[in-house]
Amino acid sequence: MYDRDLPTKILKIAKPELLGFDPKGLFIPIVDSFKDKPETAFFPGGRGFYYDKEEEFKSQREIKILVLGNDFGKQSDYNNFIEGKKRDADTGTWKNLIKIFNESYNVLDGNFPWDNCFFSNVYLGLRLKGVKKIGGSLGKIDKDYKDKSFKILSKKIEIIRPKLIITLGKIVKMEMDRLDKINSNIKIVNIIHPSMYNSNVKHEKYTTKDGGTITAEYALKMKIKDAILGIK
Repeated sequence: MYDRDLPTKILKIAKPELLGFDPKGLFIPIVDSFKDKPETAFFPGGRGFYYDKEEEFKSQREIKILVLGNDFGKQSDYNNFIEGKKRDADTGTWKNLIKIFNESYNVLDGNFPWDNCFFSNVYLGLRLKGVKKIGGSLGKIDKDYKDKSFKILSKKIEIIRPKLIITLGKIVKMEMDRLDKINSNIKIVNIIHPSMYNSNVKHEKYTTKDGGTITAEYALKMKIKDAILGIK
């Protein structure tokens, strides 16, 4: 789809009150704090687009690929991001994701289609004290929150109409497996979570056309490459 204001369109259906936040403060809504300046960050903490500061930001993009993480992370990390003390693009998630995606395209002529990607999360809340930073699911804490988050995720997919969804990590894959009514024409591919690249890449497997199996880094590259070639 072509839409220069895609994040704003999604925010209209992802208002905090729709999420039914617990009065105990388990969840903190994320607002579109970067509406007027492009930042590389998963939506809604950032605009949801990959932006190389050395290139001109493209406000109008043809979105074909939805990349889904779990959630935006801890409240303290988000506050540092908002205050400009840290950049989301400097985290292990982004550094490894950029490496993985670019290397998956090295076997072809051309570059990875960053401009065709939208980056977001299954859950739009933040992790407060008592919720571990890595792993786990916000959906396990509150069923009502999970149900409302899934409704927003379904609407998000309906708005974007991606041809490919790349899920990051086994937790996101499990959540997506529970999501009903995903268009059967949308291809879904799961890869390891980039933040855990070094310890988990050995678990990646890819079956070749002749029935053979390759593993680790090359399997990951082939999985992504084939998925993208399949939507062109």
